[in-house]
Amino acid sequence: MKQKYLASEFREQSNVSILGLIATVGKRNDVDCMNLSHFCSQTEDKPIYAFVKKDEVIILMLDWHGKKSVPSSSTSQLAEFAQHYKEAMVKAGIHLPHVSSVLVTNTKISNYEEMLSVWEQKDIIVYHDIQMELLPYVHYSFRYHAIAKPQFIAFRQWCERQCYLPYDRYAFEDIDADYDEMEFGIDDDEDDQAYLDEYLSELRHLTRL
Repeated sequence: MKQKYLASEFREQSNVSILGLIATVGKRNDVDCMNLSHFCSQTEDKPIYAFVKKDEVIILMLDWHGKKSVPSSSTSQLAEFAQHYKEAMVKAGIHLPHVSSVLVTNTKISNYEEMLSVWEQKDIIVYHDIQMELLPYVHYSFRYHAIAKPQFIAFRQWCERQCYLPYDRYAFEDIDADYDEMEFGIDDDEDDQAYLDEYLSELRHLTRL
């Protein structure tokens, strides 16, 4: 079977369907989703996640505003964050698979078409001018498999050494907890599917407005 890469899936999405993909991709059996929000200072208050598979890593940044605003430097921040991630893996001696980055924002980027080739060179996929206030739902857990767990540990420790994060001796205490024992506001698969159905229904309603 041909390997299906997450980057290809993200590139195939439209501005509407990208939110549905983000909502589901972290729950797949072969994908671990790590919440890395506030790990590095250059991401400011933007939520950021890493989707980890055996052969690739997708770093996702959400740049969301209550009102439309002037295009920010989010793509540069995202590229810098991805570079830090790679550097942390090299220093930890961890072989890192291919890394791509995805930016999702409700801000309209005026020179979007002109920037596509630049972003492609940096392996950044950008979705802009999302016509809704709803933040994408991202499911994440601490149920890291053998590929994601060492990456999470190495990156957090690297951020601590860079003083991006305070040292926390208990940071990895619950990292091996079973998924079902963690609390995500969703009791089981049926409830999660119901939440997703409601989420996608709301998306479809909003796109018709």
